[in-house]
This record gives sequence, C-alpha cells and structure tokens, in this order.
Amino acid sequence: MSDRSTNHGARTLKSGLSFELRVLYFLVIAAFVVQVGWTISGGMLLRTNATAMCPQVCVGSLVIDRPLAPHSHVHRGETVSIIAPGSRTLDTRRVVHVFANGTFETKANSSSSIDPWTLTSADVKGVTVATVWGLGWLGSALPFLALGVALIVLVRRHIDQNVRRAFDRLFFIVLVGLPLWILNPLIRSRVMSSAPVGAYGYQRLKVLNTGLVPAQFTATQGQFKNFVAPAREVALSGRSQADGHVTFSQFVSFHWWGWVIVLVVILTPIALLVREIAAAQRRAYLEKSRTHVRAAWASSRPRNDTGASLRDERPHSTPSRVDDDVFGSSPVSLLARDQLFTRNDVANNFEHYVEFVPKTKKKKKNKTAKSKSERKRSDTKGE
Repeated sequence: MSDRSTNHGARTLKSGLSFELRVLYFLVIAAFVVQVGWTISGGMLLRTNATAMCPQVCVGSLVIDRPLAPHSHVHRGETVSIIAPGSRTLDTRRVVHVFANGTFETKANSSSSIDPWTLTSADVKGVTVATVWGLGWLGSALPFLALGVALIVLVRRHIDQNVRRAFDRLFFIVLVGLPLWILNPLIRSRVMSSAPVGAYGYQRLKVLNTGLVPAQFTATQGQFKNFVAPAREVALSGRSQADGHVTFSQFVSFHWWGWVIVLVVILTPIALLVREIAAAQRRAYLEKSRTHVRAAWASSRPRNDTGASLRDERPHSTPSRVDDDVFGSSPVSLLARDQLFTRNDVANNFEHYVEFVPKTKKKKKNKTAKSKSERKRSDTKGE
C-alpha cells in the first residue's frame, strides 16, 4: 500500500462518517430544506391521520398541498384540504360537484355518500398536488432524526477513534429503531364497522390495515386472514366477549421471500456493528504492538560514542511532525512509518551498522581433504 493511500485511510478512520450516517445526514438536511422551502412558497406538507380517503390517501401518507390562487375556484375531481363546518381539524376530501356560484360539494373515498355540507373557496386551505403513501411518517420522525444527527456531530469527536466506527453503527441502529418504536408505523389497524351475525353472540368486523407492512388478523374464536396489504380492508367474524366487543390480534405477515428481505435488513447493521467492534479490537492490538515494537527497537538500536541513537544523527532524517502529517496517526499508519524509518536508518547509517553487526564467516568445505578420503576408500576397495 502506498503512503498516499495509507494517509487517506488514516484520515477516513479519524474523521469520516460511516455510510449509513452519511445517508441519514443527507436525508435529514434534504427533508428540512424541502419542507422549509415549500412552506415559504405558501404550500403545506401534511401527514394524513384519517381513514376517510383510504385506500388512495390512507393513514401515514404525505399530502403535498399548494395554496389556492386568489379569485379562483376548485374543479371537479380535485383533492383539497379543508376545514369542515363545525370542525377544527384539517381534512382531505375529493371535490364531486361544483355549482355555478363557486360553491362545491365533497366526498370521502371510503364513503358512498356525499358530505353533508357545501363549501366555498374560503374553506379551502390547499389544493393537493401529490400524495406519497407512507412518507408522512418520515416527516413525523424528522425531529428525532435531526436531534440524533446533531447529537452525534457533537459527541463523536470526543470518542476514541479506535471505536468510533463501531459507535456510528450502534448509534444508527438506535436512531432508526427509536422512531419506529415510538411512532409504531409498521403494525396499525382500525375497526371501520361492526354488526351482529346470528344469535350466538358473533359479530362481523371490517378492519382496515393502516400499517406499512402486510398483516395477519385473527379474531377471538373466529376467523383469521393472512397477507392483508396496507391500506386494505378485511372482514372478520368473531365471538363477542363479556363487554360485547370482539377482540382480534394483528401480526406481521410475509411470504418467505419477504422474511428473507426482513432478515437481511435487520442482520446487516448488526453484522456491520460486529465487524466494526472486531476492527476496533484489532486496531487496539496494533496500537499495543506498535508500542512494543518501537520500545524494542529503541532499546536495541546501536549507540555511538556519546550514547546518542544513530537515528538522531542520520543525515537525511525527516522531522517527526512531518512524519505524522504524511502518515497520519492510526496504528496501521504508525507501523508503516516505523518500518520506513527502519529502512531509512539502515540505508543512511549503513557504515555504522556494519561496525556493530558481528560478521560470521561461513565454514568452507575442505574439498581437498574430502577428495583424499575418497581416494583412500577407493584404493581400499581396489585392493
């Protein structure tokens, strides 16, 4: 490995963020810039919490609204964000009829009847430009992610560089898992309606999967349904409990290939974390080995008449400050620097080393004596 690549590796080990944190850092900055820029332009970014517009705009979907231009009207088929009469919450509805005077009627996707009100342009808070399923959860998790990124930028510089990468992997796992645990966007559901069935206390439920993953629903003493896709409704029949309600359970439901993907997604960060911990231990071992090697080299280095080391008086020595700048401060780089100094010491002070290295003469074989013994043997055999 060249000196340049060693120096680059040392800088990366010392100050470089891991790939996951770089992606997360870029994602947080991009989301913040988009949200601020769109808000300044007069638009809104909303996360849907209602089930009225399912399955097209279901729970957790990101709704991108633009302001309604002055003296303009909505058109039939458009999706708008309104505040309904007598309500204080912002709802998303579809325009189904526009009257000549500019008023209009709306309807929810999940309902077969028109809403019981007539609205004007003043009730419109935004016209929907686009909707992205599930992306609204990212906006809800953005404060957690931004706080985590700011925290790691402040804390990371105080962590030993030998374990810094392992800390990055661990912090990334915590930073992604914490919003998933608090917001719980993966496994969610809502009961849309219920009706009694038969005379034995059974009820028929309509359950909507509002989570982000396919689910399995199992009613108590009743039916179960597998592979219910997100934003889809399923009918379940179950026996009523003492309080008159039907209870059901919800679990993640994947095909075999889906479980393979889940295992890869979960185990990859853990495997990288284990690898970084092993690498940190290896770097610590190299640091300890480097210390021992340098101590042994200093103790066994030849001295001149004044007792000074020959390394101090070599004519082409490089100051240690420049060496640190060239090679970096990682254990691997310091070992490479020590090896280079060893070669430089031998090259620049060869005449001094010759005086201290004992010369050993190889014993030459006495070909003459050997030949005489062979002659005697041959003569004896001849006789």
